[in-house]
Amino acid sequence: MRAYLTRSPIVAGTSRFLAALAIALGMSAQAATAMVLFDQTAPFDTGLRASSMLNFLGGTPGFRAADNFMLGSASVVGAIQWMGKSNSGANDFTFTFYADDAGQPGAVLLSSTGNLTTSTFVSGPEVRTLYSSNLNNSFSASAGTTYWLSVFNNAPDANWAWSHIGVELDGSVQRQNNEAAWLFPWDFDLNFALEGVSATVPAPASLTMVALGMLLLGRKSLGSRRARRTDSSPARAHR
Repeated sequence: MRAYLTRSPIVAGTSRFLAALAIALGMSAQAATAMVLFDQTAPFDTGLRASSMLNFLGGTPGFRAADNFMLGSASVVGAIQWMGKSNSGANDFTFTFYADDAGQPGAVLLSSTGNLTTSTFVSGPEVRTLYSSNLNNSFSASAGTTYWLSVFNNAPDANWAWSHIGVELDGSVQRQNNEAAWLFPWDFDLNFALEGVSATVPAPASLTMVALGMLLLGRKSLGSRRARRTDSSPARAHR
């Protein structure tokens, strides 16, 4: 009689547990990337605000634009979407978060780069680019606090402008690149959205450690059963 190796209940349970955990973590990751924290992207308007190394005429100095935002709960901003138009030059965007200083951008809290994806937006004769970027360094925002965001094209040859939306909320600001003061207020608000995850949501590190522990336990059990496997068939007698 030959003893056959059967699947360990621990291994089977571990596999089911890991599969469920993978699904749960995948759903959690999808939810995190899809969580919109702030949306100021509508309605569309043809207006633009220069925010690049070069100005609209292709000369220097260029301009930097910024707009404010406030979140209802403490959150971590991990991605940005915005709309704009490139007149010439490359793309090399920097995202700068400022504290509020009496209704204008104050101290720099964080400056980050990120990856970049683009698509085309068309409204009648107007053509714009939709941009999105995951930040290389996320920004932690407190609830009920006013911050400012500047999206700036840092490429040396960039002649780029940030779209604004077609309603007047609390406005935006602009300054020349060779000036420290934000001397150019604007009635219209700029087109952008912020995405991320709540700062109170725990990271899945503890779930990952549990998964690794269960996996190691399952492998150890499987190895032990393989070591004990024997062929119990009786030796055939010679005649």
